[in-house]
Formats: sequence, C-alpha cells, structure tokens
Amino acid sequence: MFSSHLPRWLQVLLTEKFFNACIIHEDAKKNEKNIYCLDCCISICPNCLSPHSSHRLLQIRRYVYHDVIRLDDATRLMDCAFVQVNDLLRTEDGVSKFLFECNFLPLPEAGSEDYGLVTPDS
Repeated sequence: MFSSHLPRWLQVLLTEKFFNACIIHEDAKKNEKNIYCLDCCISICPNCLSPHSSHRLLQIRRYVYHDVIRLDDATRLMDCAFVQVNDLLRTEDGVSKFLFECNFLPLPEAGSEDYGLVTPDS
C-alpha cells in the first residue's frame, strides 16, 4: 500500500487506529490511545507512558473527526519546509470539504459617511 522508501514508523502510523480504548487500561480514566511511540510503532494511552518514557513519542489529536498531528511535532521528525496550511486546507475544487466558504459583507469605502462608524444597528 505504501512505498517501501517510507520509514517503518511512518508506514505503521498511517495505518494505526487512534482514540480507541486501551485494552490494558480498560477501567482507567483517559484510556484513549492518542500517543504514538515511534520506537515501538504502536499507539498507546497516557497510562502506558512509563515504559516508553525514553522513547520518541508523538501526540495524536482530533480535528473535525480526523486524526492529526501538529506541524511543530512533525517538523521534529521530517522535513516540513514546504508544508503550508493552505496546502492542507485547499483542494482542486476549492476549499476542503471540512471547511466552508465564508460569505462576508464588504467594508465601506474609505471616506464614505459610514467609514469607521460602528453602531448597535450596523
């Protein structure tokens, strides 16, 4: 499925399931698996952290029902120099299906009588 030139940790990360309950800590609070151990190539919950304390860990977050990582976190692992937020949000058809176009009212022209005037009725 993935190219063999990808590191193993990345191949597994892209197929791993997150935010499922941890089987080991089934009765514990905060038992959702939202941490990925790059050294072991597994997802873990916050209760599983102690054996992995010296490992490279990546926090997985939820955004609009998708598993995501922060760009700052990804930068520690790979070259993200050409990653731009617009690249992540835009598609060939315009705005990503996870975003909506924002329709807005134009601002008054500079020098018009309404310029800079904000009232409770405006």
